[in-house]
Amino acid sequence: CIFRFNFQSVYWNSRLHSEHERLINLFQEGEVVFDVMAGVGPFSVPAAKRNVICFSNDLNPESYKYLNENIKLNHVTSIYPYNSDGHDFIKNCFSILQKKREQQNGEIVVITPEKRRKKGKKAIKDGDDIKQLLKDHKKVLPIPKFINHFVMNLPDSAIEFLGDFNGIYEGQKEFLESCEGFKLPKVHVYCFEKFSPDEPEPTEEDLQKRVLERIKKQLQNDDLKYEDVLFQLVRKVSPTKPMYRASFTLPEAVAFGPKLESKESN
Repeated sequence: CIFRFNFQSVYWNSRLHSEHERLINLFQEGEVVFDVMAGVGPFSVPAAKRNVICFSNDLNPESYKYLNENIKLNHVTSIYPYNSDGHDFIKNCFSILQKKREQQNGEIVVITPEKRRKKGKKAIKDGDDIKQLLKDHKKVLPIPKFINHFVMNLPDSAIEFLGDFNGIYEGQKEFLESCEGFKLPKVHVYCFEKFSPDEPEPTEEDLQKRVLERIKKQLQNDDLKYEDVLFQLVRKVSPTKPMYRASFTLPEAVAFGPKLESKESN
C-alpha cells in the first residue's frame, strides 16, 4: 500500500503495521467494515485491496483529505469515505449502509483479486487508469444488508464511544434475522490500560479484566464475559501503559435494544 499524508496534521504510527495486518486477516471479501476512526486509511486501504467493503470515517478534515488521496493512489473502489463525528457515525450506521445500498443498487464493482496478485509487468502500477482496470478486470460484489465489523482505533478514548452501539439495530430485528447469513457485528476497540508503578504489577489477565469492566460500563450491559472477548496486546507504550485490542461480538440486547439517552453537557 502507498500512503500520502502530512505528519504535522494527521496521526500515523509505523510500528502498528503488524497489528493492521493481524486485524485485516479477520476480514473476508465482501464483508462490510465500519472504520470509525479511520485516519488516513491504515486499516481501510489494505482491507479494500482484499475487496472488503469499508465505510471509513474521520473527524479530522486533514485525515479525510489524505484518506481520499490514498484511495486513489491504491486503486481501491470499495471504500466510502466520511468526515463526521464518530458518535454520529456509529449511531447512524444502519441508515448509512442502507442509503449506500440504495445508491449502488445493492452492489459494488471492484478489481478482481487475481489482477491484484499478479507480479511483474501485469501488476497494478501507480499510473494505471482505474476506469480501464475496472473495465478489464472487474468483479461485482453484493453489498450486505448488515455490518460485519467495527474498527475503533482511537486508544485514548475509543471505549467512550461504545455506548453509541445501543440501539443501532433498534426496530430491525425481524428484518435482519431474515437476511441470509446475518450475524451480529464484531467490535474491535483499541485502548490503553495504564497502571501505577507503585502498585503490585498486575497480570495480563488482571489488566484485561479491567478493560472488560470499562467496556461493560460504557455499553451499560453485563452480558459480556471474559471468555467472550479476544484480547490482543498490541504494544507497550511504556512499562506501565500497555495498548490492547479487545474484539467481541456486540451483545444482542445492545444492538436491538433502545438507544441510550443523550447526556446533557454541563
